[in-house]
Amino acid sequence: MQSTIESGPSANPFGASPFLIKVAARAVEAAGVNSSILFTQSEFDQTILSDADARVSEEQVAAVWACGAILTADPCFGISCANVVDPLAEHLLFYVLGTCKTLADAVTLAHRYQSLVHQATRFEVTIGNGLLQGRLVGADDLYTIGSAQFGFALFVRFASAATGTNIVPNKVTFKHMAPSDIAPYTRCLGSAVSFEQAQNEFVFDASILELPIRTADAALQTILTTVAEKERRQSAPVDVFRQRLDEALRASLPTADASIERIASRMSSSARTIQRRLRERGTTFFDELEAVRKETAQVHLAQPGVSISQVAFLLGFSDMTSFSRAFARWFGYSPREWRKRQRV
Repeated sequence: MQSTIESGPSANPFGASPFLIKVAARAVEAAGVNSSILFTQSEFDQTILSDADARVSEEQVAAVWACGAILTADPCFGISCANVVDPLAEHLLFYVLGTCKTLADAVTLAHRYQSLVHQATRFEVTIGNGLLQGRLVGADDLYTIGSAQFGFALFVRFASAATGTNIVPNKVTFKHMAPSDIAPYTRCLGSAVSFEQAQNEFVFDASILELPIRTADAALQTILTTVAEKERRQSAPVDVFRQRLDEALRASLPTADASIERIASRMSSSARTIQRRLRERGTTFFDELEAVRKETAQVHLAQPGVSISQVAFLLGFSDMTSFSRAFARWFGYSPREWRKRQRV
């Protein structure tokens, strides 16, 4: 089901997978609470779970997760949810990630297909200065707290299981207050966990991105990503503002003038209005420009007949050095190395 919206991602009434409801129910059962109590108290119609094509609202997921945390008296409910998930074979997203060649490729696809699981919160990933950093963007509510716990713990579990390596973050920070017992955090995220910080964020040594995934399968990935793309299009709400902004950015890239003022002119809007609307969506103009450039770079580099210097021009970079520096920040290696990896 699709709907047209003009506000942030939380306005999407069908923005989450029932997978999150099922996970919460299993975590509640693991804590010794009957899941029927969870569904009754959160007023969730569990018959929805038998519909393979169903989507549920973020509000429903938030209500179920909040109720689960209360019923189990578990301030680490998001981590408890991650612990009942098989990170290699539980959802289409994890099947797709398991076919990747390296953890770097899995991170890229996880960012692309995260909306298959949820849309009210968003993970942003950056690579630079030898570090892989992931940050969760969303409202400061109980659901976002659980999402941060769940997302961070699940990433560590997936990365470790997929590569056969014990992967531990350099640092993990949460915006919420520390619980009386932080052992559930340190058991899965390591000892470098802190609370009441400015961001929900994890930091790893970027070298983990080079680790090979044991179940890599290029042929299977082609099949699964085709399915994932279809589901991504079907589940995504049509955000008219984001759609127009995306079109304006792509049209402006080759002109080397993708300033916010230029984009505002193309959209018959103002820079202040664009900034306000992006702020409502938990993002910035720079982040949107970077995302479009990053995606467009991959599209052009995948075409053998397009030189790297031409790609730099098509993305609006004034010289190869600037493009190579930006590309390394996005992917952790040079455009030439990226193209070589894709051929392999």
